[in-house]
Amino acid sequence: MALVNVSRWIGILALAVVIGPWAAAWAATVKVGLVDFALRHDTLKALDNVKVRSITFESTGFSPARYQSAQNRRGHGDVMAAELIEVFRSTAPGHTLELYVASPFLENSETGRQVIDFDQLEFAYEWFARQGVKIVAQTFVAKDNPKLEAAVAAAADKGLVILTSAGNGPRQNVVPPFPAGYASTIGISTTALESELSLEDQRNDYVRYSVKAPSVSALKLRQDPELAVMSGSSRATVAAAGLLGALATRYRLDNREDATLLLDTLAVPMAQFGPENAYGLGVLMTDMIAEHLRAPGLMPELKHLLLSERMSA
Repeated sequence: MALVNVSRWIGILALAVVIGPWAAAWAATVKVGLVDFALRHDTLKALDNVKVRSITFESTGFSPARYQSAQNRRGHGDVMAAELIEVFRSTAPGHTLELYVASPFLENSETGRQVIDFDQLEFAYEWFARQGVKIVAQTFVAKDNPKLEAAVAAAADKGLVILTSAGNGPRQNVVPPFPAGYASTIGISTTALESELSLEDQRNDYVRYSVKAPSVSALKLRQDPELAVMSGSSRATVAAAGLLGALATRYRLDNREDATLLLDTLAVPMAQFGPENAYGLGVLMTDMIAEHLRAPGLMPELKHLLLSERMSA
């Protein structure tokens, strides 16, 4: 009996050596950061395989901001966090996501004036890095300024891969938009821009990828005008982060170069996409990336990014 037990344990140990790297990769939890308005946790309590952690900030006369304007009934951060989670779960079902939400947006309760605290944004990047986050989605658009540039540069030095909104055109935001205009970020656009909103001469300079907007009928939009937010570049950015997070269940992303190689390879080239308002190198499609993750085959140019390859190197 003792000999049988020894043989059995030798077999188990041998099997563990063989499948160990694959098991570790398969069981890995993906961590994604989100920079958006303050989150209300009770909107996300029912979600499985998701852990959410968030931080907000306050200063004299200001409190954490939740809404883009008084007309909104739903908090922007709530909507965007839920969309990021949904894209991740639909693309990589069965995997666990940890979402870290930082909200350096402040609002004067008397005037309604909203500002972003760039010092706290840099702190948020530090918090992400300390928690082991690699992928960060941020939905805001701002003017170029030294504090924002310094914060983004510090994030890049920490190895954070920042996916950031390229805005919705000159009627809605400053052009050119930052931080999408910084070379260390990855600018994301929606395909739903109307022609009069997307006439930006240099838009391809700060858009790396577009994300196809969900279909919303005119009737639904009249019934719920806030659905329009799902067609914007904010939603495109969190969707792209959800897709990249799903890909991180198979691939190791150490920096921006790893992420862009992966997404460049899997994005649908513009020539194949069609006449919609798409910008950048290609369009990120949820169904195609989900299919790639299910496929047993592998593109040779991505082999060195595999979790199993890097763990065994």
